[in-house]
Amino acid sequence: MFRYFQASSLELSMFSTSLVEDMSYMFDCSELSSLNLSTFDMKKVRDVSYMFQLTSNLKNLTLWKNDINSITSMKYTFCNIGIEYLDLSNINTTGVENMYYLFHNAKELKSINFGNFDTSKVTTMKSMFSQCSSLESLNLSSFDTSKVMYMNNLFSECQGLKFIDISSFNMKNVIEINYMFREIRLESLDISYLNTSNIQGMSGLFYGATKLKSINFGNFDTSQVTSFEEMFSNCVSLESLNLSSFNTEKVKTMERMFYSCSKLNYYIH
Repeated sequence: MFRYFQASSLELSMFSTSLVEDMSYMFDCSELSSLNLSTFDMKKVRDVSYMFQLTSNLKNLTLWKNDINSITSMKYTFCNIGIEYLDLSNINTTGVENMYYLFHNAKELKSINFGNFDTSKVTTMKSMFSQCSSLESLNLSSFDTSKVMYMNNLFSECQGLKFIDISSFNMKNVIEINYMFREIRLESLDISYLNTSNIQGMSGLFYGATKLKSINFGNFDTSQVTSFEEMFSNCVSLESLNLSSFNTEKVKTMERMFYSCSKLNYYIH
């Protein structure tokens, strides 16, 4: 609706949205610096995909509060947004099924308040936080991932990340985690508690994680995995690996699995 609009702000307090069902691409405008949507009636809105895409100059955003939720798609909603802090605590997401690329390339984003963010119906989280290079911590302990099938590139290139909590992740239905931790800058990672029994794709899982020194796999289940391609490629700080839990019976490719792991001098397999 306001796509390519050149104004820095919009007065929308008298704007009636009670019958609107689709708000995709609504504010795809790079000049906006401030936006207040607190009066928006979202009861019938189903799609907010790309809603704030390319709002790279947006510094102040007040979102709607919706008790009744009809939204099913949030793909690319905050993609490229310029805001540093995002409060999602009043957003009802109980019906959302698609969150891929939700915050993709939001390079200024430092903090997100999820509150009771509901992900119980989400089936894909591909690249959800990819290239959020300013994010320093992520507490996703409230996330219900029991229906998620795809987590490819979930935290890819989150190079400012110093803390991550995914301890509550239920990955029983996940089949792909390719490049999930690509180019993160964490020094250690504990993924021993993750259920990976149905995962088929692990290509590039830690690709380019140049500061990663240790990984706790625990009883990491790889019995269904078909690809380990580039799994540890360019992990130049890794010194040791315990892969004793790895089952490689179904693996078809291990190409460049340990490429440029120049400090790796000890591993158990």
